[in-house]
Amino acid sequence: LTPDRTSMRVFHAPDPRSVLWENINFPFSMQDTAKFGMKVVWIVGILFWAIPVSVVNSLANLNSILQALNIKTVDSSKPWYGFLSGLLPVIALALLLDALYALIVLTAKRVLKLKSLSDVDAYATYWYQLYQFANLWLIVIGGSIFNQFQSLLNDPQSI
Repeated sequence: LTPDRTSMRVFHAPDPRSVLWENINFPFSMQDTAKFGMKVVWIVGILFWAIPVSVVNSLANLNSILQALNIKTVDSSKPWYGFLSGLLPVIALALLLDALYALIVLTAKRVLKLKSLSDVDAYATYWYQLYQFANLWLIVIGGSIFNQFQSLLNDPQSI
């Protein structure tokens, strides 16, 4: 029930084991405001998602990292170098995406004060999928577009 006597929000009742009882008393009006604020935060995060993904992808070039840290570079023809430079970015990106999902769930529970675990899961899945799409666009589509753009700048006659 709401304080407004002319309207009522009706939802399907969640499983009682799924209810987040500590969030029950959080008003819907404040929840709507918090949802709007978090929507702005997540959209800005998606727009700037290229920054952490670029940092993670830069791990693939181990010699440049070693040079930046003033450490002697290694021979890139060694098998472990290829294994490490191919595996390290994948692990780092997986950890980044896991941390992102945990952050989305945490904001759904603590900031938005969603009322049930199923609402938290739906919210987290929605925003995580948008980040996954942004990640796919950056890696597959964005990378190939930037490579083509670079080759066009180097040789404009190739059109």
